[in-house]
Amino acid sequence: MSNDKHSTTGHERTLTQTAATDMLPAGTVLAGRYRINDVIGVGAMGVVYEAHDQQLDVSVAVKLLKPEGGRSQQGSERFRREILLARQVSHPNVVRIHDMGQDGDALFLTMDRVIGRTLKERLAEGPLSVEEAASMGADVAGALAAAHDQDVVHRDLKPANILLDESGRAHVTDFGVARSMRESGLTVAGQIMGTPDYLSPEQVRGEAVDGRSDIYALGLILCEALTGRLPFSGETLEEILAQRSTGRAIDPGKLSVSLPGWMLRILRRCLARDPADRYADAKELVRDLGRGQAGRRVRRRASLGAAAAGVVTLAALLAWQLWPSFPLTDTEPTPTERIAVLPLSVEGEGTASWSGRSLAEAISATLAEQPALELVDSFRVLQLMRNLRLDPEDISPLEIRQLADLLEVSGVVHGRMAGDPERVQVELYLSDARGERVARTQERFGADTPVADAPRLARTLFSALDAAEPAHEPTIHSGYPEAMLAYDRGLEHLLLGNSVAAIPVLETAVETDPEFVLAWSRLASAYADAGRQEAAIEAAEEALGRLQGQEGRQVLWALAQHARLVGAMEEARETLEQLVADYPNDMEARVALGELKGDMGEFDRAREQLEAVTARDATHPRAWFLLGKFAIISGNPGLAAEDYLVRALVVQNRVGGPQGRGEVLNALGIAHEHLGELELAGDYYRSAVDLRDEAGDKRGLAASLSNLARLEMISGHFDSARASINRALEISQALGDTEGLADLYTELGLLEEERGDYATALSQFREALRLYRRMGRSHAVAQSEDNVAFAYLMLGEYDNAGVFANNALDYFRNQQNPRGEMGTLQTLGQLHLARGEWEAAIRSLLTALEISREGGQPFSEAAVEGSLAEVAYHQGRIAVALDGYRQAMAILDDMDDVRGMAEFSLRNAELLQWLGRSAEAEEYLARAESWLERGGNHAQLAHLARLQGRFDQASDHAERTGSGVEQLKVALARLSAQPGQSTEKAARLVRQAEQLGHLPLHLEARTLLARSQYLAGELEAAERTVRRSLRAPVGLTPWRDNWKFQLLQMRIAEARGDQSAAEQAREAMRDEHQRLMRGLSPEYQAAFVAAAVSWVAEGSGNDIQAP
Repeated sequence: MSNDKHSTTGHERTLTQTAATDMLPAGTVLAGRYRINDVIGVGAMGVVYEAHDQQLDVSVAVKLLKPEGGRSQQGSERFRREILLARQVSHPNVVRIHDMGQDGDALFLTMDRVIGRTLKERLAEGPLSVEEAASMGADVAGALAAAHDQDVVHRDLKPANILLDESGRAHVTDFGVARSMRESGLTVAGQIMGTPDYLSPEQVRGEAVDGRSDIYALGLILCEALTGRLPFSGETLEEILAQRSTGRAIDPGKLSVSLPGWMLRILRRCLARDPADRYADAKELVRDLGRGQAGRRVRRRASLGAAAAGVVTLAALLAWQLWPSFPLTDTEPTPTERIAVLPLSVEGEGTASWSGRSLAEAISATLAEQPALELVDSFRVLQLMRNLRLDPEDISPLEIRQLADLLEVSGVVHGRMAGDPERVQVELYLSDARGERVARTQERFGADTPVADAPRLARTLFSALDAAEPAHEPTIHSGYPEAMLAYDRGLEHLLLGNSVAAIPVLETAVETDPEFVLAWSRLASAYADAGRQEAAIEAAEEALGRLQGQEGRQVLWALAQHARLVGAMEEARETLEQLVADYPNDMEARVALGELKGDMGEFDRAREQLEAVTARDATHPRAWFLLGKFAIISGNPGLAAEDYLVRALVVQNRVGGPQGRGEVLNALGIAHEHLGELELAGDYYRSAVDLRDEAGDKRGLAASLSNLARLEMISGHFDSARASINRALEISQALGDTEGLADLYTELGLLEEERGDYATALSQFREALRLYRRMGRSHAVAQSEDNVAFAYLMLGEYDNAGVFANNALDYFRNQQNPRGEMGTLQTLGQLHLARGEWEAAIRSLLTALEISREGGQPFSEAAVEGSLAEVAYHQGRIAVALDGYRQAMAILDDMDDVRGMAEFSLRNAELLQWLGRSAEAEEYLARAESWLERGGNHAQLAHLARLQGRFDQASDHAERTGSGVEQLKVALARLSAQPGQSTEKAARLVRQAEQLGHLPLHLEARTLLARSQYLAGELEAAERTVRRSLRAPVGLTPWRDNWKFQLLQMRIAEARGDQSAAEQAREAMRDEHQRLMRGLSPEYQAAFVAAAVSWVAEGSGNDIQAP
């Protein structure tokens, strides 16, 4: 660096004479060689200057690392990497790096000086022409191909990193965040580097990248260069992020600039969400851009010639304006037309508003019979227009464009009906995605016949859409105005989610015209929604019968509907798969197939089917919702909450109404509830209740009230929970909603379970199971079987519990459903515990614990931790049990799970009492009592009263649970507190425990029997009881109170004068005490010894000692 006095006082300055935060002024000399002339640009890592190399007498560009970066080892390393990587890439369209230098602490590099400007600066003036964009894109793709050949990924391609020279040639620069695909030391999956606006989906998600990420970035740049905008939209950050993270770009054909077909296909391939669907090689992209330019020149000459000759047909014009189809390769298919049909406006005395809706639906159904076309479901179109409050009587080109954008369609069919009581004239228009009309047709009909003659109208559209007429046109509509009017009214009710109100008017429609197939089909769905299964089957059979001898899409739909209603799920699946195969562009068929697979528990296959829909139609709210729903059910609520349901909400915020938003918010509540985020879940549920109430969505309102009730149960507000459930039950009963009733019976069962009334809970669960079986809901059946199993477990009916739990476990494992498996394993773990099968209990619970942790489900994790602690307590691993209970309580501490905190406080208090830590146990009992004041769980209240010695109150609560186990626990506690009771009472309790099959209680009863026999002087009887008890069942490891049998054994031997046997028993007892006290603090050990000393009335202080 020059320190010549003349240069600092003249026109030169050295770097050290420039403040660290300043731009270098003209005249500054770097490393004694490079004289700064001007600033070219400023980047994230440094400033680029135009400079003169005084040694070689040439103009160069100098990139100087920012001062704060220069002090960073990471920044220096990134700077060095840039030059090393850039030097590997040699190509005319890559800016050549000369050298790297250092001036003091400052790092810089020198490179070719490209005279011109950045693409970013050029785009500020406006979009490029197609020829300019294609030329620029080919230059950049060539540079990327050269980099990729050297296994180098740029990773930060953007307009600011593309330089345009004076001739218009593009040069790629700035490899500052590039990396070698052969090296992994500098970046790994999970790190995000690069400029956010041009990142590929995999970069946004922090996943590993390769050259296809650069191709995605180039696709974005080409789109921006051609249209003046990036292909993303959204008013909120969450909408934009959702699109960024998934790569769900707006189709370039729907942006404001009309682009040729070859360019649209290039853009779509570059911007494919899945890297596997993009160009695998940038060289192929170079070829397609070059061929596209040549093809465009040929096409332009041909089009002009044809226009001059006056032979451009409407179909050819439409094909050019909507989806130009100049082939890039011989095998690439022509893009599918995606069409929406809007309700027609009506004018004149002889028409009515219902005619416009019904005719639109009839036209849409006819068009949908052509497999090459993709029709947006007419019901979805009506819902969107209703939510946007768009009036078909006065719809503008701007509103048509808005609908096209929201529905992501390439064409919109709309029009008007006008006439008098005798004649009706129908005009149809086909508009492109920009709202510009590209085709028009006109027909006249008798006033009563336009809907029946919909196929005739549709035929004129097939030619405009360059599609052949379908081979099949089943008759599904009515020619009777009265029937169509009733049908339209029914449709209005269905749009509001009110199936019950829709039923009578749809019945009127089919009574007026018994041949009205679509009305029969809608009626079958309404009956099914209302829980009238037999009526639904009959209506579906009516629809199917009237399609006998016909073929086509509607016939397959009717077959699938009937099969599903009668519970023939495999037949329904086969039919829907045939429908999808014959009509690959029928997105509603794909959604129905995905939903069916999900309801059958085939969650992976359901996800594949539904994601295929969202890949084609990123605004399909039902598909996103179902993806979220099945993610939750299959044990991945995090994926639902953070991905699928966020997208569903984004779509609903744009195109939906209160009903759709309420449905998604309700599902978000469920997801967050499973994640243990109860406050957030409650907020979602309450918002869903308000929206569904506003929308008049009675069925949805009942579901959200039921979910809210569940949270109220968890927090111990049982009265509020019951009020919510009762309100939901009234709604579902009024609607005749079988599925809703089944769900509510489940919630009622859970409420009674939470209250500790297991007999009533069992009754509710069994009713839910009956309804789910009738509906063929396999997953719900398995979940109900687990609920029934748990109720039987709590009632002490272990054989029944085992049958239902194992049925549920088999289903969940066959369906690879970890969440369902986790819940059932908890039930089985507690069943094994009750039977004294410690090792089996531990295996089940450890598997459940692993699943709960992997799935991020803290409630389940806490429950399993507590169950494992209980096993440890029964086994006599006391330190482990104490730690487990406290771990469970720590997990629940911030989650307001009153019942859970009370449960583990009581269990911990019981263990502390057993240890002799009475004062500490009282603290936990006081906490539990304060929590239980919010709402009475009979089992927990019985437990609390039992530990407090209030045996009458404990007995009352235990009786109200309906559980023989709870009642036996109270009886054992009462007898334990009164050691002078007769041996007959103890013997009776032993028989009760044996009948129940609860081994820990059976052993506890035997200790009391042996003690009472010993105290009564019945030494032989006491010895028999002790020997039988110490002969543990196969697989039973030591029990926590085995030492009591050994103590009694020692005392009996002493009474008989058998000192050898007494000493043997004493040693065994001491070994057992050593085991029990392992890991306990000295204070806990001393407390246990003191408690053990007082267990038998006679003194035994010399026999029990702390280790």
